[in-house]
Amino acid sequence: MFVPAISTFTVILQNMMKPLFTVLCFLIVLLGRAQIKPMADSLATDSIAPSLVDSLLQYAEKYLGRPYGFGATGPNSFDCSGFVQHVYGHFGVPLPHGSTTQSGFCETVDLRTARPGDLIFFNGRKRNGQIGHVAIVHHWEKEELFIIHATVQAGVLLENMHKSAYFLPRFVRVGRLIKGLPTNVQTIQEKKP
Repeated sequence: MFVPAISTFTVILQNMMKPLFTVLCFLIVLLGRAQIKPMADSLATDSIAPSLVDSLLQYAEKYLGRPYGFGATGPNSFDCSGFVQHVYGHFGVPLPHGSTTQSGFCETVDLRTARPGDLIFFNGRKRNGQIGHVAIVHHWEKEELFIIHATVQAGVLLENMHKSAYFLPRFVRVGRLIKGLPTNVQTIQEKKP
């Protein structure tokens, strides 16, 4: 009789601990994000020298025509976030893989104020309101925005977002890299192979 009481007590204790464990996990994730956000405070594309942005975009253009590869981070093939990760990584800016994760390193700016080098986020194929695609703002031409990105259908391409029947309706937001990424803007240099 004593053994079943311990067993019952153990089950009750385990059931009480599950919600506490869930809350603890949530707090760990929340605190982890809180630590990432302030760290994401020394790089902003508005504080990057224009020559660096030009170099970044020229480097991205070297990959035009490369095929899409699910989960690929280059240099022979890319998925969308792998392309962004590779391009920025070449300049010493470590970004994680994953468009949703990359969006966490950006502050939202108005589409009309998008600058070359900003990141632009879109709904994925499911159009469920969640970020599922990322591109790099390339340039404005008249009042139309051009982006460079890796797409499933065409691989890496330079595209007029305003004329894209696929991406324009899926636009979510423009993100400007927040200051404080592990690399300071002043020390970002193109890595030589």
